[in-house]
Parts: sequence; C-alpha cells; structure tokens
Amino acid sequence: MSILIVEDDDGVRDTIAGILRDEGYTVETASHGAAALRRLGELPLPSLILLDLMMPGMDGIDFRTRQQADPALRGIPVVIISARPDVARQAERLHADAFLQKPMSFEELLHVVQNRAITEVGAPE
Repeated sequence: MSILIVEDDDGVRDTIAGILRDEGYTVETASHGAAALRRLGELPLPSLILLDLMMPGMDGIDFRTRQQADPALRGIPVVIISARPDVARQAERLHADAFLQKPMSFEELLHVVQNRAITEVGAPE
C-alpha cells in the first residue's frame, strides 16, 4: 500500500514516514497542499493520504477541496492529522475517512492506517 504524507513539519513528516516504511508501506511526502497536488500528478496514485490541516501556502482544507473536485483524485481515502482542537469537526466537514489528533501515538497511527488498508481491499473493519 502506498501512502502520501502531506505535512509541513519536517520532524513530524519524517517520523511518520519512517514508522510507516518500517511497517512495509511505500511512502511519498509533500510539505504543503500544492506540492501534494503536483506529486499526485507525477506519481501513481497513493492508496491513502495522511493530511495535515495547518500548513503554509495551500493548507489541508484547500487541498482537500481541490482533491474532492478532481474525479481522478476524489476516491483516495484521506486521514486528517492535526493539532487543531476542532479536528473531528473539520474531518467531518471535509468528508475525511478518519482523523488523528496530534500528538498521537505510533499505535494510533498504525491502527488507523491498517484499518484504511483493510477498507481499501474491501474486507470488513
């Protein structure tokens, strides 16, 4: 399963990428929404997007709006990862598949990613 991490904090992005690579996932990264859209145009489409909301330039909300408007991209599941206190409300408003509140544990991250992987192949959650 391939995952695109869209996160502006280098440390957070590298930590998440490392954890997921150690678990056998293929990982690509982008530091903001515009970079993520460019990556989506260059790469095979990922199976999952982990999306921060608060980023400079194009934030996660703008990215998600554009993703949903693009028929080629709208089907990619999205997990919102944010320190915003209203992350649950934002995830619902943006029709995200799941959300994680920062800071999160490695176990929480892996649980959500694994559940999205199961959903992707059609097995029951």
